[in-house]
Amino acid sequence: MQNCGNWFTVEGTETDYTCGGTTGGSGTLTKNEADLNLADGGTLSLSPGYKWSSEMGLIRKFTENPALATGDAVISGFLQSQQGQPVAAMYGARNGINSLEASISPTLLSIIQNTLVQLDVNEASLLALLGSIDSDPNALASFTTLNAQTETLEQSLQSYTTSALSSLAISAATVHNTNNNIISSALPCEAERYINGLYLETQFIAPRALSASEIEAVRQIGLNCPNDAGSIVYLARAWHYLQTGTMVYMDCGSFVPPMGGSERISKPKSESPSDLVLMPNPADGSVEVKFPANVGEGTLNVTDLWGRLLLQRKIPDSEEVASLTIPVEGLASGIYLISVKGKTGKLLTKRLTIAH
Repeated sequence: MQNCGNWFTVEGTETDYTCGGTTGGSGTLTKNEADLNLADGGTLSLSPGYKWSSEMGLIRKFTENPALATGDAVISGFLQSQQGQPVAAMYGARNGINSLEASISPTLLSIIQNTLVQLDVNEASLLALLGSIDSDPNALASFTTLNAQTETLEQSLQSYTTSALSSLAISAATVHNTNNNIISSALPCEAERYINGLYLETQFIAPRALSASEIEAVRQIGLNCPNDAGSIVYLARAWHYLQTGTMVYMDCGSFVPPMGGSERISKPKSESPSDLVLMPNPADGSVEVKFPANVGEGTLNVTDLWGRLLLQRKIPDSEEVASLTIPVEGLASGIYLISVKGKTGKLLTKRLTIAH
């Protein structure tokens, strides 16, 4: 084992209060010398981004595992010194974002899930009845009755989903206010505050697509290095890629020699036969989903923020690039995921924004 003072390079299994800090082989979270060094003023020598990320990590670890801080003057002193400071306030905002789904009544979530299950059952029954209408004189009447019941269920689902999204919006507005009231002009805080606020606004409070200026602002945050702006730059780069299909990253002092300058942005990704194309997006009444011919027979699913299946359509086999037009007027405004899976087994996905 190397010198404990250089805890970044220690190898092997470690126990409580030793360097580097693992679980000591028992699977139990422990304190380590890295924690103690950082909590005892070690973050002061770090760059702004790394200081922010390190202090956030300490606050999270010892707030979520208070037994580790019990009786430890260094850790307890660090936590006390952080009370009311921007990093601790941002930790609270992060927790608020992560717990948004908990604001929805478990009963309501259960009702939504049960309704979705029943709709799946009804759809299968409707398809079976359609296939027997010519041979069964009672099939048409049964189909009509079941179809009416299904329409009622779909209307109920829209009401339930609207209620759930309303609860999310109210909770998100509270977290948004907390986030915006964090006072700090430091780059790590400013960048994270902006990303958090934009996420809450466009995904929960009033769901919509990002504007060109907002996408550019996200890109600018992604162009920072983590030693300056903290780990939020990685989230910004990922979000920018999801919005545009364009990779944004910096070399940031990598040991690998830079290629063509410190900033490298890939060429914009154009829609191709291997992609899903949604038209329009955002959508209101319906959306056309175009997919490659090699998908073959398969299924198209529309899921909500929680991964729950809201719509499903069968995809017929085709020799050309195929498409399906699906109605979305029954879905509440918000962000959804369109996924297509065919005989190749490859899953294609794309985000859909519905704005009524």
